[in-house]
Amino acid sequence: MSARLNSISVIIPNRNRKEIAANTIDNVLNQKINNLEVIVIDDHSEDGTFQFLEERFGNSIVLIKNKGRGPGAARNTGLKIAKGAYIKFFDSDDLMTCNTLEHQRNILDESGKGYIYSPYFHAFQNEKDNKWNVPNNVILSYFNTLKGHGLQDRMCNGLFICIPSMLFKREFLEKVGPWKEDVVAYEDWEYLWRISCLENYPAHTNDCAFLYRLHAAQTTSRNFSNKERDLQKLQTFSKIYKEHFENNQHLSRFQKSLFLTQMSRTWLIYKHDKAFEEFNFLKRDNLRVLAFLMRIKNKFGRLTTRNMWQPMHGTINSGKIVTNFLEKIN
Repeated sequence: MSARLNSISVIIPNRNRKEIAANTIDNVLNQKINNLEVIVIDDHSEDGTFQFLEERFGNSIVLIKNKGRGPGAARNTGLKIAKGAYIKFFDSDDLMTCNTLEHQRNILDESGKGYIYSPYFHAFQNEKDNKWNVPNNVILSYFNTLKGHGLQDRMCNGLFICIPSMLFKREFLEKVGPWKEDVVAYEDWEYLWRISCLENYPAHTNDCAFLYRLHAAQTTSRNFSNKERDLQKLQTFSKIYKEHFENNQHLSRFQKSLFLTQMSRTWLIYKHDKAFEEFNFLKRDNLRVLAFLMRIKNKFGRLTTRNMWQPMHGTINSGKIVTNFLEKIN
């Protein structure tokens, strides 16, 4: 399928979120940009979401049903029909500043990179006055901390960057390949790792942002226990380690140790649980020492940033900047 010049396709998976999803779609449609395609993939909703969105938005969006199940399958379904030269994967409960798509596209073109990322912040809405509450006015990814280290190195240290903060060139995604459809809780982490293998130093701008809405209907927290999520985490990390670390000369021994340490810290919680027996290889004294040192490092990191995040998350604490971003969210 040939892409339309300068066009952008926003792919939004959705399941059982009528009003929240409608709010997100309105927000995306209000972007200051032409040649915009909004694709909403209904992932087998059971609350009448499909009919509700169809009646409300009509031909202003492309609304189809997921051919598989789960967010990874939904994004693959959307990508197969997307006509845009640029692709944004967005969640059905998030919001973006009105300049996001235009600004990211312009900076991405100037950079010559395959993708770009921008800041985001967590917030929940007060039911009494509908105002957004941003914990400690913390904005993540406001600063680009990937210049000297690269995304892959940062991920070995525990970094995760939300994919909805990114805009991709279509040809770049064709190299990345499809989303995993057999993973739900950590499919985005696995996808981000493959992204880092192709483009370790993405473009960045902090002139736009997206709002990560905190609410009770979030998919992973609603459908998975902590144990189930952690099991999927270890399964995902284990596959990545076998595929990318064991015979990879581009990754240092220290990076490999840090990656295993992340796994070990999770495994230690369930080390006596039979469901986690396949990860008993993580029972190593050196990993215990590294896990201890990482905890100390993280404590110093939180003191440095004055919030719960580490310096590599590129955070800033600023009520003024938060207010400025919120004013640009329709």
